[in-house]
Amino acid sequence: MFIGGQRSFWFNVFTDVAQMHGGHDPNTPNFLVQIAHFAIGSGMNAGSRDVEISLLWLRAFGVSAIHVPRQTPDDYYVAFANPHKFEGVLPVLWREDGETIYRVPRQSDSLAHVVPASALATRRPVNGIDVDPLVPYVSALEDPAMPLAEMDWHGLNAFAVHTSAHRGQVISVQTNYFPGWRAKVDGSERPVYADALGLMAVAPQCNGPCTVELTYDGGAERSAALVANWLVTLSITGFGLLRAARWRRYKTRLP
Repeated sequence: MFIGGQRSFWFNVFTDVAQMHGGHDPNTPNFLVQIAHFAIGSGMNAGSRDVEISLLWLRAFGVSAIHVPRQTPDDYYVAFANPHKFEGVLPVLWREDGETIYRVPRQSDSLAHVVPASALATRRPVNGIDVDPLVPYVSALEDPAMPLAEMDWHGLNAFAVHTSAHRGQVISVQTNYFPGWRAKVDGSERPVYADALGLMAVAPQCNGPCTVELTYDGGAERSAALVANWLVTLSITGFGLLRAARWRRYKTRLP
């Protein structure tokens, strides 16, 4: 979901539904998410293409519903410069007391999709209205000729994708890429990499139905943390031994 306004700060306290942004910019690992969030909310320089550009960003990042909060002239946090821009364009899922949730129609609500490798974004957008790199990718996501991909999470660090893929196709996963992700098909490693949007892509190398198992092993950050942990442990141990040795020498000098 795309949660607008202050509710995004608290949304995941009460639900496990994933957010596109989450409200905490310093904790957003993919800066394009912040760019997209700003473009969707502000509509700056989008002109008559405001809704079109917003929908491209929403679909590119796997959003199936968008929440437009109630806004009053006294609100400090203004989530949308034009809170009515989706009215009559997107179907309404829920509305109460000025709050509205719109449905973002997509071919599949899964975050995993089979697309041609050539459809992945190859150029990073320079700003929120530079959506040309998104167009072929979103078109592939909405192509009914592409096989669907079912995605099952197994905790926070592992998931499986069940689909059917062929030569020249990849699995695009609409979650941020980190080097610690590893993919396997029938126990054999498969390449995992990032597209220009910072999203994960897997080359399944399948020729028909297959299941891709993905796990996150922590990558370089985990290795660095383990090294740092050992260094701290050794430093504390060494300091303790040094203090103990000095104390023993001090005791031998006592009368």
